[in-house]
Amino acid sequence: MRTKSIRCLDRLLLALAFTTLIYATAGAQGPTPGQNINMVSGTTFPGGDPFLQRQNEPSIAVSTRNPLHLLAGANDYRTVDLPLTDQLSPELAGNAWLGMFKSFDGGATWRSTLLPGFPQDQSSFGLSSPLKGQTTASDAVVRAGPNGLFFYSGIASNPNTKQGVVFVARFIDLNNKENGNIVQNGDPIKYLGEGVVRTGNTGQFLDKPWLAVGLPGSTTAGTCSIQVSANGTTVTQSFPAPPVYLAWTEFVGNDNMIRTKLYFSRSLDCGVTWGNPTKLSEGYPVNQGSTVGVDPSTGYVYVAWRTFAAASSLDSINIVKSTDGGQTFNKGITVVTLPSYDPNNPTAPTFFDQGTTNTSFRTNAFPAMAIDGSGRIYLAWSQRGIGPNGDARIMMKTSLDGFNWSPAFPVDNGPLTDDKGNMFPRGHQLMPQITFVGGKLFVLYYDLRLDHTRGFFDTVLTFPAPDTQGRFFLETRPPEGELPGSPGVVFTPFIDDFGLTQRRHTIDVVVAQASPGDMPAFSTARVSQYRFGTLGDGSSTLEQLQVDPPNLPMFRGGTVPFFGDYIDIAGPMSQTMSGLSSATPNTTGTPPTSPVVYATWTSDQDVRPPANGNWTQYTPVGPGGQSIFDPTQSRPACVSGNEGSRNQNIYSSRITQGLAVSSPQNSKPLSASLQREFVIFVQNFTNSDKSFRLTIANQPTGGYASFTPGTNNPGPPPMPPTPPAPVVSMLDVSVAAHSGISRPLFAVSTNTTASITVNVGEITAPMGSLVSGGLSSFVVLNPDPTSPALINPDGAPSGTDIATLEIYNPNISNPNISNTPVSDATYTVTNTGNTSTSYHIKLVKTGNLPGNAQFQLAINKAYSTPVGLNCELRQEDANTLLTNIVNPSFESPANFSDPNISNPNISNATFELAPGETGLVTLRGNNVDVSTMTTIVSTLVAPVVVAQAANTNDPTNTPTVAVPPSTSTFLIFVTQPSNSIVGEAIVPPVQVKAQDNTGAALPSVSITLGIGSQPLPGSGTLSGTTTATTDGTGVATFPGLTVNGNTGTAFTLVASAPNALFVNSIPFSVFAGPVILVNAAPGGVGDEISRGFYLPSYPGTQLRQVRLYFSADTGGAYTLSLSARSSTYGGTLLGTTTSTVTLAANRATFTSADFNFSPIAIAPGSTVTFAIGLVSAPAGAVAGQPFYDTGPCSAFLGDMACSVSPNVIETEGTTLPLDTFRRGSVAVRILGLP
Repeated sequence: MRTKSIRCLDRLLLALAFTTLIYATAGAQGPTPGQNINMVSGTTFPGGDPFLQRQNEPSIAVSTRNPLHLLAGANDYRTVDLPLTDQLSPELAGNAWLGMFKSFDGGATWRSTLLPGFPQDQSSFGLSSPLKGQTTASDAVVRAGPNGLFFYSGIASNPNTKQGVVFVARFIDLNNKENGNIVQNGDPIKYLGEGVVRTGNTGQFLDKPWLAVGLPGSTTAGTCSIQVSANGTTVTQSFPAPPVYLAWTEFVGNDNMIRTKLYFSRSLDCGVTWGNPTKLSEGYPVNQGSTVGVDPSTGYVYVAWRTFAAASSLDSINIVKSTDGGQTFNKGITVVTLPSYDPNNPTAPTFFDQGTTNTSFRTNAFPAMAIDGSGRIYLAWSQRGIGPNGDARIMMKTSLDGFNWSPAFPVDNGPLTDDKGNMFPRGHQLMPQITFVGGKLFVLYYDLRLDHTRGFFDTVLTFPAPDTQGRFFLETRPPEGELPGSPGVVFTPFIDDFGLTQRRHTIDVVVAQASPGDMPAFSTARVSQYRFGTLGDGSSTLEQLQVDPPNLPMFRGGTVPFFGDYIDIAGPMSQTMSGLSSATPNTTGTPPTSPVVYATWTSDQDVRPPANGNWTQYTPVGPGGQSIFDPTQSRPACVSGNEGSRNQNIYSSRITQGLAVSSPQNSKPLSASLQREFVIFVQNFTNSDKSFRLTIANQPTGGYASFTPGTNNPGPPPMPPTPPAPVVSMLDVSVAAHSGISRPLFAVSTNTTASITVNVGEITAPMGSLVSGGLSSFVVLNPDPTSPALINPDGAPSGTDIATLEIYNPNISNPNISNTPVSDATYTVTNTGNTSTSYHIKLVKTGNLPGNAQFQLAINKAYSTPVGLNCELRQEDANTLLTNIVNPSFESPANFSDPNISNPNISNATFELAPGETGLVTLRGNNVDVSTMTTIVSTLVAPVVVAQAANTNDPTNTPTVAVPPSTSTFLIFVTQPSNSIVGEAIVPPVQVKAQDNTGAALPSVSITLGIGSQPLPGSGTLSGTTTATTDGTGVATFPGLTVNGNTGTAFTLVASAPNALFVNSIPFSVFAGPVILVNAAPGGVGDEISRGFYLPSYPGTQLRQVRLYFSADTGGAYTLSLSARSSTYGGTLLGTTTSTVTLAANRATFTSADFNFSPIAIAPGSTVTFAIGLVSAPAGAVAGQPFYDTGPCSAFLGDMACSVSPNVIETEGTTLPLDTFRRGSVAVRILGLP
């Protein structure tokens, strides 16, 4: 029996890295769940959940125009700010309405509001809704149709009128706007209205509809004619209508004789009108939980449902089939029959049903169905009697025709294991939901095999390096509560907290994936993720901090639990491929792709038990005031500790195969006169760094598609863009584990709807070969030619029009610095342009960083969800990771505007943002305290944000660059300090240049120099000109700088200016001499330079600088050389250097010249010979000049003491060293002595 790995921690968690979530692992081509995202955001009503209320029973669908655009629905209690007693009989009712949840970035962030028509709704949409007048709504099912359509079914009722309805709301993704206010219907997924399918009466309760959408042409259907307002203009859409199918249940009778009927209806005009209902359940008395599927190859319609035991009928799952598009169905066929649960034989096979009690949530084994591209039907349900001790498992049957079925088999019947090999075989599985996408079958379900365990995390043996599986941490799950001593109390036939005194049941979500087949073999991965860290009690143990307990009593006034009747999983229903319409079914794996699906479920992980333990005493967060739910009442004042006891939420996760490729705005009208930028976003969700090749598969008509830009020619007069030379259609990139990269794609075409496909395949390394069987995917730009033209996003720069101009401007804030044990400097970056843009981050370093510091760079998309603390409504960060780079590279302040498009290195940090969207750039310092981190980010490092495309109206074609406001000036040492003598001026004078982020010189900037942090505090002082103002070239000059300090110390100068990073010079040293002098100084006016000199006994160990003094009869600039040899003039050359000195026309006026050597090691006591040579002289100079001084020490060394030992011997020409000197005295200074 094969076991499954639960999960492991990845590179993202190195040193408590940028998220506190545990990431699942999966091998190549296996299901890889992504970050769990709370879909309930916002703090104001109705665009948020200000009272921390309940959401459950979610359903989700993916747009066929843009696979990053998602629409979801769920039961939603956000209107309830009073302690009301809701009801659950016979189905969820009471005070819920239906929420609608939208994401435009593949589920990384969500925004939400309520479906129009809710009781408090005074909008024009709400007042005109056929649901207006109903007081409750529930049972959301959301499915996508072609051409961006969405259909959202549900039920609504009013207990006072007893006339409930089954309805279907209609939406369309125009995919023509890159943001928008969801509450005002200002986003691209437009609400179109609702249509009532069925109206109930006093003796009839309508319940649990299920929805499916066929493909145009699969049956006789009409045309969708849609008009919708967008930014004040009317957008018209017309295309073939897909058939829409709906099944639902009607309860009749009373509590003593309940009968239910299953009905079906279809719409052939995009949900505007619906046909007469057809009864499907003839002969079955009690029916519920229908599911509808459409064969994508034939258009055949299947409806399956659950029948409960009553009278002569048994518990069963049945199915009907229609071959004429839902007009007629065959008589129901029983697929599965099982006996009712027998408490005397609890491990016998039965459907996994349990009712509502004070300690257990309700669930029934409703069927789930999917159909693959060959017409094979997959039917799944939850059944006891399969796992160890009769635990429930997800069971499946398959059929090619709906009549003949395979034997039932379990989807996932092995144990889970933790990273230490501990196995967890016990625990139920329930509520399956299935879908077939991109050639793969996906099954999502709740799983209790980790019930009564909790994760603890230890570093791998190779830490801080990962192990061979890319893991940094290993998870161990010890048993907790009753499990170690009494497993029989935990694992029972029901999921019931009754009898548990130490710990509640906890539940997780698991996904299984398989290739199509009659009895497919599944691989699995755990979807649920929880925050982990330390408990804050001083312990360093990393442990799981959240669990999901499904039996919390939040309903019927705080007396019973409810966890919803279903969860959901969905992927794109159609392929968005070049050359294929959005109506092509997404059922095959051709071209090679990594299918992506989205899971959504209910979770109680954010619920906070009431402080006093009384679940009936809920109070909403906040100060009280007039109730939203009932304005005639006052909202009760919050009681601290009770405000989070209803905070049930819905979560989502994007499940990939380890690779996701997307484009945030994948539809833009092309033009021959405007160069459009599309963003290609590649994410690597595996545990290993990987490299990929991006290839543009086709070129658009009358233009080009290139990863490097052509030249914009905005004029005046405006001219078409000049194509790049060459057009770059292939680009290699490397992507770190659990990280992403973005690159621009530039397109010009005479065909406004030209479609462009970008393929992405795994390679061995940049410029390497494709990996056989490696990860691969693709993205299509302009996939649907019926998409309307782009309109301006909210907040677009004034005077810009996205139809004719693209602006990519970024904006970045000053840092916000966090506390230890790791120190974060976080900068906020916002896209202030009018379209999605790819950005490059340069970490500009101007000085040396602490040697013990380890740095990471993370870029997150900002996202938050509401929480309560001490009765205050607050927001909790739930950011989603875009880019994570361990050991980022730091760059010099030069060449800011280089977007680094072609740089494939992992350290090349890039990310994308939609207009108005905010990213968080975090530089993390491990082993760095807050004080040091503050110094680093305020004086040494700044992130520079570079757009990877130039604004199309910029004639210079220079990408926009943004720096933090506190770093608008950058300083560069253009003349570095040289070694000098204590108390003497540094020559030549130090110079510092000021420039802005474009490299332009900044005049009139006041720059100050000081001693840098290299030596110990107090080891040196700086005097002379320490503050100077830049001239017209941006350069400030500092003459006469002197350093007094410890000789031989490596000093640095640090330059500072307002709104600038500090910048450090190269290291330099100061020395105290000594000066070598022979005898007391006789007079003299110098000697010819042909007279060299030597030291018969060198007193030091190094030679760095020699200072000589020169004079001349002819004034001007002289360049001289100085060579040093060991022993004699014919000895080994130790080094040669030059120096230029300007001399006055006066033989008696001497000027110093310093000859600087790269440090030369010299044996102490050895003979060193120096020869002076003339390299160049001014015109008219007298032969044999200049002279070097032989005068007294005091004549040119001022008050500095003169040494008389050892001897300095002057030579005569190039003769061998003599024991005597030719002339009176020679004064030289040797820098580098101790």
